[in-house]
Amino acid sequence: MAPHQITTRALSEGSDLCRFQDLSITHRSDALRRLCRAMVARGLSGPAEVRGEDGKLRMTIRAIERSARWTLSEGERGFSLTRYVPHPYAAASAASVERVSASAAQTP
Repeated sequence: MAPHQITTRALSEGSDLCRFQDLSITHRSDALRRLCRAMVARGLSGPAEVRGEDGKLRMTIRAIERSARWTLSEGERGFSLTRYVPHPYAAASAASVERVSASAAQTP
């Protein structure tokens, strides 16, 4: 399976913009993981390559469904990855991300 192609860029106001096809997510600290959650909610899975607008490879993600399960948070000890928990009143499509197991999300 060919990796999904995600593009990212830093915006002047301190946010990041991540795009995949017609999906576009802007966020201060966690745009990439939010984009992964939106991709999983659409039924996508598998690896992804994250590239800058210049086309240079920035990072690779082994499985977007695993990346979607985490969020970047800041605490007393600095930044850390914590388990993503959707807001209780979140839309059904956003809440469905956490219900998808890694094995069920993988497509042949």
